[in-house]
Amino acid sequence: MSFAAPYIESDEVAALVRDKTLKSRKDYLVVDVRDDDFEGGNIPGALNVPSSVPLDRIPTLINEYAQVPKVVFHCAMSQVRGPKSARIYREALALNGIKTV
Repeated sequence: MSFAAPYIESDEVAALVRDKTLKSRKDYLVVDVRDDDFEGGNIPGALNVPSSVPLDRIPTLINEYAQVPKVVFHCAMSQVRGPKSARIYREALALNGIKTV
């Protein structure tokens, strides 16, 4: 079973954030897995979960956000840390019996 998460383009993320009918952390969640560079600028409403600690935070993320229909993980280039964190999150959801789209 593959836990790879589908990719979302930056313009789709921007549309989510700009859509005034959607509420961050309820209708969608952006998880920024950058470490120190999060403070230099970030997506409005993003939750910072540094890639160095995602395994420690997974239970909390599941408890607080499992019902959020769209969870987007991102990092500086969204090539390593973001996709890896998304895979870990999806695997943890599956292990807890929570289905993902």
